[in-house]
Amino acid sequence: MSKTKKTKFAGSFYPGNAEALLKTIKIMDEESDKNIKINKPACVILPHAGYVYSGQCAVDCIRQLRQFDYKRVVVIAPSHRLGGFDFSIGNFDKFETPNGNIKTDKTVITKLLESEHCEFIPQAFEAEHSLEVQLPLLKYFLGDFLLVPIVISNQQKHNSRLLGKILSEAINDMENTLFVASTDLSHFHNAATAEIKDSLFIDLLKNMDIDSMQNKLAYRDTEACGFGTVMTIMHIADKLETNPPVIVSYTHSGKVTGDNREVVGYLSALFENKI
Repeated sequence: MSKTKKTKFAGSFYPGNAEALLKTIKIMDEESDKNIKINKPACVILPHAGYVYSGQCAVDCIRQLRQFDYKRVVVIAPSHRLGGFDFSIGNFDKFETPNGNIKTDKTVITKLLESEHCEFIPQAFEAEHSLEVQLPLLKYFLGDFLLVPIVISNQQKHNSRLLGKILSEAINDMENTLFVASTDLSHFHNAATAEIKDSLFIDLLKNMDIDSMQNKLAYRDTEACGFGTVMTIMHIADKLETNPPVIVSYTHSGKVTGDNREVVGYLSALFENKI
């Protein structure tokens, strides 16, 4: 029996019908001023709020990828509602989006589930927006690909290294794979404070300083709800010997709403291969 992960946030985080969704993405694409000459990226970091808030930041980055072909996309997203596990692998046959279904890579998913650290917890996907909101954008700009959906709960430095290792061992053609880390940055500070915290995170990211990132996150000097997803792709990028990350776009919700009292920070970035 085919298992389809139905949409949960279509109509709230993003438009719920294909026509409105495609129009929304097309407008963000046309309004983007980001055109970067790059080699094929191996990894990207994307925000996961509603499209009205972080959609432009995400599109600024994803539109750079439309010139490249990817066999599969691994989306690593943080769990906001369910805790107590390491890695939940989305063992579905396909994920529903308003602009068409996305098939999963059952071969890689099966390999991942052979690890004692990986399991399939359906509840981890049931109401998790941080993964779902990426899918319509990825499908729009990349076309057809096979999806490997991962939700992580226990976000620690050693877990990120472990997941990076597990993925590297399960995927034998990394050059045909895009790794996506889903995260927002600081939450509910005034704009000035948020920009300071987010600037620190960006500096640590550009320096690929995982140890300091873990330390600064622990002391709340900086914030990211999906910091474990970011550290995972930092490990993968290091293994693949990519170029240092390119910060494509940074913004926060106050720049959209005009209310700078309690904002959420958004970042998009990419790690390009050296050749």
